Amino acid sequence: MTIELRKYDSTWKQQFESEKQKILAAVGSWITAIEHIGSTSIPNMLAKPTIDIAIGVTSLLLADQHLLNVFEKWDYLYLQKLEAQIPERRYLQKLDEEENHLFHLHILLHDGELWKNHLRFRNHLISHPEEAKAYAALKRALKKKCGNNREQYTLGKKEFVERILLEASLLKSE
Repeated sequence: MTIELRKYDSTWKQQFESEKQKILAAVGSWITAIEHIGSTSIPNMLAKPTIDIAIGVTSLLLADQHLLNVFEKWDYLYLQKLEAQIPERRYLQKLDEEENHLFHLHILLHDGELWKNHLRFRNHLISHPEEAKAYAALKRALKKKCGNNREQYTLGKKEFVERILLEASLLKSE
């Protein structure tokens, strides 16, 4: 699968808002929060053109019982096998006819550590443009180095992400 990186597109925010409203209208009573996460949520960030959405819930069991089937009816694919790596997340993706990723849903415990980390990372890069530029440069370099190997590409970002999360945690505690 091709790793496509694009310059920031202001319509990404609108795409998020549109999907958010659709989700809230259908299952809002089961959700505590919805956030735009990932690189498309960071202004001027180089990104894969996929909208990542964090959906906060009070219980993953509740998500299993009430949300997954609704999203599957909307052509989201539930990737249960990924829970072996991250058991505290329910992950779904929506693809277009050409198998391009449109949306990724990350159903998480609201205010759980994974939820907080997604928001810390996003907020830190938004408020620290020099770090955002470094992240974009890393992504460009990894695209060249890894070609279309998504696993290597993601693994290559791990150290940077962990450093940013540590910095964001330290700044918060000051």
